[in-house]
Amino acid sequence: MKQIINKSIKNPIVLYLLSRYIVFGIQFITQIILIKRMGQYNFGIWGIILLWVSIGLTINFGINSCAEVLLVKKEAEREEIIICTSIILNLLLISIPLLFVILSQVLEIAYVKKYNLGNLIYYIPVITIFFHLNNLFALIQRIKNQYFLYTLFQSLFPLACFCISFFGKDRVLLVELVNIYLISGLLLCFIGLYYNRSCLKIQFISSGIAKELFKRGFFLFIYSSGYLLIMLTTKFIISYYYKVEEFGAFVFALQFGNAAMLLINSFLGLIQPKLIEMMSMKDPLALTIYIKRIHTIYSTTVSLLVYMIIFAGSLFIRFFLKQRTSEFALIMILLTLLTNSIVCPYNIYLIAQKKEKTIARITFVTCILNCILLLCLVHILNLSYEFVILGTLLSYLFYVVATIYAAACNIKKIRLIKCFSIAYPLRLFIPFVTALIISFLKIQSLLFIPLLLMIICNIREIVEVLNKVKTIIEKPAIFELNS
Repeated sequence: MKQIINKSIKNPIVLYLLSRYIVFGIQFITQIILIKRMGQYNFGIWGIILLWVSIGLTINFGINSCAEVLLVKKEAEREEIIICTSIILNLLLISIPLLFVILSQVLEIAYVKKYNLGNLIYYIPVITIFFHLNNLFALIQRIKNQYFLYTLFQSLFPLACFCISFFGKDRVLLVELVNIYLISGLLLCFIGLYYNRSCLKIQFISSGIAKELFKRGFFLFIYSSGYLLIMLTTKFIISYYYKVEEFGAFVFALQFGNAAMLLINSFLGLIQPKLIEMMSMKDPLALTIYIKRIHTIYSTTVSLLVYMIIFAGSLFIRFFLKQRTSEFALIMILLTLLTNSIVCPYNIYLIAQKKEKTIARITFVTCILNCILLLCLVHILNLSYEFVILGTLLSYLFYVVATIYAAACNIKKIRLIKCFSIAYPLRLFIPFVTALIISFLKIQSLLFIPLLLMIICNIREIVEVLNKVKTIIEKPAIFELNS
């Protein structure tokens, strides 16, 4: 035991994941402080700023995604050219959110005026471009196995928000949050440029690489933007059709859910380059075994984490915040994020096998389906905002089944109905349906049952997860590229 602890302390993977736990705790506390000190109205305005920044981030033309694929393949002779060209292309992306701001002011769009942003709207394009560059630099440092810098790029924004949350109230705190995002983004850009300064030479800008990044990145852009737009559409429709206070409550529940998923999403970001490398193999049998094993470990880990958060999070909201609507919204959001997460590693497999067009079509259809379902729930059924997320849950379920079907058929033809059992085998389906039923009946005192069922139905899989964790502690190099 002592030996394992000593190895853990020196293990960069474990230290990285530990930092995710710390950031998760900080984000959780930050959201509570912000909603208490800002009030739901100003918190709703902060939510709309983050929403518009997120929409701006989706319009990236797949530049960073394509750069990741090219850099993972260790094209050393082109590495500096790829990095430098990617930085220039990312800087040019500021024109898109800038155009939105100009048009919103010139045309005096009622939706924009509703949130009374004032001069804060002019900072949105700058924050967006900082995030674009931050994502690129984080990706580069991960590929170079520089875990400390990778952690820094992922942690500075939430840490800065936590520090500033204690100063000011209401509108003053809102302005301070925008300023701290600007300062943090500028600092991270300087750090990223410093550690990649060897690439910042005019001869490393290549029109050929730029064309390749756009050509190969276009369908990755359709995939990634469509994927992000699924949830962004949900946020937009709720912000449009419901009160600012209701949108603020929804944003709180969503950010709580995202904070809960931070650990697992960060881990996925850590291992994705390695998964892309491994899934480029050609042997169908080896691929099938590898994908099945990764899916079992990943889906079990995510499900166990979600049911733990559902139980603990609902108790916290009920007894400390006393917001029953946020409690129900949180449970629905977590079940939706769980449904979305179990698509891994099938989506990564399609990217590794150069099936960007296939996965782009799936996300595009899913995004349209999500809009249709949400508008039906709002206009036809006239449901409250907490139930609107159900449309996104069903959309994600379609996305997962369609992606698994496309990936499986690329290896060996299977029936469509089989894909649902792959996504939700009985051991995962039972606790999921139980959690859904308890949520709709609003019997929150029984929310421990899905967690209990998850443990009982997945004892063998949980043991496999624990063994994998032990392997990661003892052999952290397994996640390094070409290892």
